[in-house]
Amino acid sequence: MTQPRENYLTYIYLSSSNPDMMKFQMVKGRASSCVMIAYYYLNPNRIDVYTNNGQTNVQAKNAYEDNGVFKFRTDGGDYMPTCSDSHGSNFIDRDNRLLYVVIKGDQNVILKRAKVVMVSFGLPGMSEADFFGANIIENLAGKFWAVAHY
Repeated sequence: MTQPRENYLTYIYLSSSNPDMMKFQMVKGRASSCVMIAYYYLNPNRIDVYTNNGQTNVQAKNAYEDNGVFKFRTDGGDYMPTCSDSHGSNFIDRDNRLLYVVIKGDQNVILKRAKVVMVSFGLPGMSEADFFGANIIENLAGKFWAVAHY
């Protein structure tokens, strides 16, 4: 919970492992109130944002789906949400491991750790079994931004 201050950005760092789920909501939030949180995540798992009491998944502004595969945009565009964006709008800053999320009014947002590991911008999220499976050489090359020659 956070006390609303218009157009306020607050950073949230936890001192231990991130939980599988976190819920954020403003205390006494008015419909016109807006805050943005920057949530630090320690693990390599993708963090998904949900609104409507966990019913609606809000995809990150710098993400897209390609034939059902979750990917990140790498065009260098400015995808940082602001209070002019809708409730739950978010941006994943992979370099700094921060997830920026817009919270408006008295609504909550729920952050859930997905059961997929984000390896690099060039590779889609995948389970650990898929990562260490048949394509391990390509996956390791993608993790280290290298070209797989074997």
